[in-house]
Formats: sequence, C-alpha cells, structure tokens
Amino acid sequence: LVLSLRLSKGQTQTECGTHRCDECIAESPDNIWCSEESTTDSRCLQRANSFNCIPGEVIDPMSSVKVMQNDNLSETVQVTPQVVQVKIRPGASVKFNVAVKPYQNYPLDLYILMDASGSFMDDLHTLQAIGSDIVATLANLTKDFAIGFGTFVDKPVVPFVPAVQVRKSDGSCKASLLACAPPHSYNHILSMTNIS
Repeated sequence: LVLSLRLSKGQTQTECGTHRCDECIAESPDNIWCSEESTTDSRCLQRANSFNCIPGEVIDPMSSVKVMQNDNLSETVQVTPQVVQVKIRPGASVKFNVAVKPYQNYPLDLYILMDASGSFMDDLHTLQAIGSDIVATLANLTKDFAIGFGTFVDKPVVPFVPAVQVRKSDGSCKASLLACAPPHSYNHILSMTNIS
C-alpha cells in the first residue's frame, strides 16, 4: 500500500491577506481573525468571542476532506478512495477512512536484511524461532510468495558498536559484547525462494 501526498501552501494566506492574520490563525485551531479594521478590540479572537466582530468580517478557515475518486473495491481496485482532497487548518487534524482489499494470490516477496552484530543476536534467535510462523502467515495471504535473507554489520565505530571490543587471546570474539562477523554493508545469504 502506497499513500502519496501532494502538498500545497495552505489557504490561510489567501483568506487572510495579512501576516498578522496568518499568525493568528496558525496560533490555535480555535482562533478567528476579525477583518473589521475599525474594531477597537484585538482582531485575533477565540472562536467563542466571535460575537465581538461583525459576522461578515470573521475569517475562520475550516479543515475539510473531499473524496474526489472513490471506485468500489474489485479485483483491479485494491484501495478506496483513490483520490482525496484534504485542506487542513494549521494546528488541526482530519480523519478519513481507507479500505484495502488485497488480491488473492498476489505475488509477494519478503527479503529480510538483518544486523548480524552482537547486539542483535537475540533478534536472530527470535527470527529463527518464528521462521515457520512467518512462512505459514505468508501462505495464508498468497500462494505466490518468496523469502530471501541477508545481513550487514555496521562499522566498528561508536555509536554503532560498544566502545570496548573484547577478543580472546586466540583472536576469536567474546560473545557477550560483539559478534565475530566482520563489518560489511551487505552479505547475501538466501536467494528469493518459495519454501512452502
């Protein structure tokens, strides 16, 4: 699932027309701007105090969500809605629902790239323990899947590794602090394969 966002400058600039108005609106989602220049009160007001401004002079941009394209889910449409236009007032939030329907037997490749340094050895043991569960879960999603595996080890510099590297007199690593694998950016272990 890929969510693509296209951002554009907010509408408060065009509605307000002044820097002070923009600051007022951006300061709080509960603020309004009174464009009436003859007012003796502050022109930046809380929405609850909007009665201090002539109704036609209130600038109060609202957030909105407009669904532009909403084709029904089908074998060719996996996500709905497809296009949503969202206008968000500074400091506010909006919500909208997205429905996803995965294809049956959609091809799925899972490549696990793991840190093979000593600090991640417990994670390697966990991955080994749940390996068959991962395969079973993928098999429930699709019959067309493949799994691959590779490793990396960061350079032996702080903060990537402990400041103290302990080695035995024969040159082997002491397992409690650092794995024995030398630093490498990528080591391919298992090619993509269907092991169901």
